[in-house]
Amino acid sequence: MIVCRVAITASEDYLERRAQHRAAHLERIVELRQRGFVLGGGPSPDGKTADIVYRVPQPGAINRIIEEDPYWTGGVW
Repeated sequence: MIVCRVAITASEDYLERRAQHRAAHLERIVELRQRGFVLGGGPSPDGKTADIVYRVPQPGAINRIIEEDPYWTGGVW
């Protein structure tokens, strides 16, 4: 397994976009944590960045995990 720290930058209109995707994002993060793919992380106090630590079986898997997140697909990140 590979451990990756991912530094994420939120969109300029983060606060407007976040609300409609937040529940799905949190549900997915909890599921990934239960399955051992998320070790921890969270947003900065101002909400403009976040750090998430993932554990993945191979290097290419990190892209898929991030790009399937509701915050990614919804343009929040």
